[in-house]
Amino acid sequence: MGGVHVFIGFAILIICTLITVLWIQCIYIVFALCNKALDIYRVYRDRSRAALNGVKIVNFRFALKVFLLILIFNIILFKFYRNEWHGEGNAHYKAKEYWIAGQVVYTYRKNLGRFLHPENLILRPYTYLQEKIYDQGIKYLPAEDGEKYVWYNEWFLYPYSINLALPYDVGYWHAEPKMVSLLDSCWQCMEGLMTKRIEDKGMHKKFLLSFPALASYYSTYQGYYTGKFNRSGRKIRTNPFYSKRNLIILGWLDELHEKWMDEGYIEEIWQKYPFVANCWQLDITDLLHRIALWLPTEGTFSCEHPIVLRMYEQFQVNMSDAPDKNAILNLQRINNKQARLSYEDAVYSAQASAGRYLLTEVCGKNMPSEKTLFHKQAAALDRFKMNSYEVNHVFREELKPLSSEEN
Repeated sequence: MGGVHVFIGFAILIICTLITVLWIQCIYIVFALCNKALDIYRVYRDRSRAALNGVKIVNFRFALKVFLLILIFNIILFKFYRNEWHGEGNAHYKAKEYWIAGQVVYTYRKNLGRFLHPENLILRPYTYLQEKIYDQGIKYLPAEDGEKYVWYNEWFLYPYSINLALPYDVGYWHAEPKMVSLLDSCWQCMEGLMTKRIEDKGMHKKFLLSFPALASYYSTYQGYYTGKFNRSGRKIRTNPFYSKRNLIILGWLDELHEKWMDEGYIEEIWQKYPFVANCWQLDITDLLHRIALWLPTEGTFSCEHPIVLRMYEQFQVNMSDAPDKNAILNLQRINNKQARLSYEDAVYSAQASAGRYLLTEVCGKNMPSEKTLFHKQAAALDRFKMNSYEVNHVFREELKPLSSEEN
């Protein structure tokens, strides 16, 4: 099964091995040159050539040993991924040969990416090889299947979204076409994942787990569409185009949660993937705040508006002390620091303060009491919360239509 594609996969392994050996050999050469310089210094110091230790700058025997060891490791990886992706629930086996070989390459990119930027010089040869694998592999996927978007997200978007990393040379103070292009790729990927059926069960599960991080990345950096990112929040919140996109993303996240429930993944995600559940909850919270602040500009704000009512319900969830209901508390069991930061963002951020203002000052609702373990840190967290004057100053353009109605 796979035929010539298996041999192509093996050729990919050899290329990946050669890239790895190249970088290891570069490290070896740097070490040898440093050692050589140290020898020269010793000769000068001791006036004796006996100080030379004869380390070779280019050691082909060493390179060959490293090549064989890494090739064996890559073959083992290849076999592991092949067993994983050639099961009963898998599909499109010709394409899978490229995916499997690509996963070996991605293993290097993923692990090196823990310490290096996705566009680091060391990672570029791997990324270039990954792009060629992707271009060739998706030719064997049906046009109506959404699997290619899983590939693209895993290999080319996730390295950025996992750490909210920006591309090289992208700043906050100028228009950034490079970032706009990346955001367009994120949107196309989200749209493809949510609108196309994924036949392969393993790929479908990857989609279910990876979508919240992708949505978070797009939502966080959406401001680059307005020109410079700095002070772009108001433009995003008052522009119908971006607000309608946020409504679409909110709908996709709701649909994603329904899939979790209907397909029996919700408990597994809550227990094994608490970061995914937490990311989904923060995505929902952030989008509700943004859309609620757009409603006055649109002239459709009402205390009975579904978005406003849901925002109030979401505050209750975020401030709940039930770990089976509140993903932030669920995350706390494995990462207290990240859970605290998530709580700050959901309850005390500028947008959360604006949401709180709309609910209490405009709609006269009583906010739920803080029942989480974070209430002990309330004094420290409270410094992030804006008062009514600060909210009206920071969000004056968004809230101005409400003042006009009162007058």
